[in-house]
Amino acid sequence: PASEFEIGDVNKDGKLNIRDATLIQKYIAKLSSLDDEAVKLADYNNDTKVNVKDATTIQKKIAGLI
Repeated sequence: PASEFEIGDVNKDGKLNIRDATLIQKYIAKLSSLDDEAVKLADYNNDTKVNVKDATTIQKKIAGLI
């Protein structure tokens, strides 16, 4: 089933913010882990990979650049 959370809301707090981008960066650096749902939410650009592009796109969205 689809998640109740917005794509990119990795920490599932109901908001898309810098905390989500930071969590993605920590996950990539193996400094934190994500459950299966969070990994799906972390794939912000929907390319089947969780990487820095997802974190950067979230940062751009928050900044109003996209």
